[in-house]
Amino acid sequence: MTNELLTELQCASPILITSVMAIVLIVIDALSGKNKTLNYVLSILSLVIAMVATGILLMTRSFIPAASLKEFPLTMGMLSYSGFSYVFDLIFLIAGLLTIIASREYHSRADYEYKEYYSITVLAVLGMMMIAHSKDMLLLFIGIEVMSISFFVLAGYFRNRISSIEAALKYFLLGVFATGFLLYGIAMIYGATGSINFDAIATIIDAGDYDKLYLTLGIGLAIIGLSFKIAAFPFHQWAPDVYQGSPTISAGFMSTAGKAAAIFAFVIIGKYTLIAPLEFMSSSFVAHTQLIIAIISAATMLIGNITAISQNDVKRMLAYSSVAHAGYMLMGIVANSVDGWVASTYYAAAYMFMQIGAFAVVANLEGKEGEFSTFDHYAGLHKYRP
Repeated sequence: MTNELLTELQCASPILITSVMAIVLIVIDALSGKNKTLNYVLSILSLVIAMVATGILLMTRSFIPAASLKEFPLTMGMLSYSGFSYVFDLIFLIAGLLTIIASREYHSRADYEYKEYYSITVLAVLGMMMIAHSKDMLLLFIGIEVMSISFFVLAGYFRNRISSIEAALKYFLLGVFATGFLLYGIAMIYGATGSINFDAIATIIDAGDYDKLYLTLGIGLAIIGLSFKIAAFPFHQWAPDVYQGSPTISAGFMSTAGKAAAIFAFVIIGKYTLIAPLEFMSSSFVAHTQLIIAIISAATMLIGNITAISQNDVKRMLAYSSVAHAGYMLMGIVANSVDGWVASTYYAAAYMFMQIGAFAVVANLEGKEGEFSTFDHYAGLHKYRP
């Protein structure tokens, strides 16, 4: 085994551990009978091991230079091993770990503890990590779809509740609609540049060898598709219905880690189509794109917060709150700089703990049918739940 392969295996270890364990959990699910504890423990163990591997890589700064990625035989430059990627890995892994730990008692109390929940959650984390490490539009798309399909299942996890089935159906239909925009955007960018590799796209744009109309349409469609994924205005209407009908713990996971993953996809597309070739591209084109995202960000913050105030259902309030937070995170994309991306990353990490914690509190108060749902139920809470 060559040194190049060993080095890449080391740098790819977090995503490799997560992918292997996701498959192992599916196999164990099929063979372990009614034993639910084994899948629960193994899912936690797999995420912890991946977190340790990610932490070691961050501390030792064992990143592969972008210029040498194509020399490695495993992925041929399709994966990125930057510090940004590993930081988001930690965010996704911690979110998955907190979700699994908080979910067991909640599902047991609701009589919906099934083994496949743990493998689906690990698969969702895997999709997010694929997004964080993507240097190729195809890998970015696959990561988004692995994450999204897992979320569709998690939304309908309470399979005997009409509200959960309705949430899954709404999420699926609108998610597929958003995927169509994103995929057409990717196709347009490929048509404009002749490549799906982000480094090659940036080089082609910098050389001026691209079709301006197709590239403009591609970036616009990609922004629309990703705006659906993060529930940004005016593509946010699905969020309150989906989060209200979904299992509470799953809703917290979808609204935090899933949103952070889509924000990172925004960062990747902006980095290689707006920042890297900035010297050649028309400054007005970049400014107009920033203005569009700024308008989306401002409207998302405004609509999310104002609408959240008028809600009586706690989960719908938290859903509109997550819409507003999407607007806050988009501000880092509007900045179109490394400082902006760092700010969005920092915000996503803080938001993850806050939002998962809020949904965990709601889940802890809910009964079997989720009847503890409106603010009226919280009146006098300090007396009977001190």
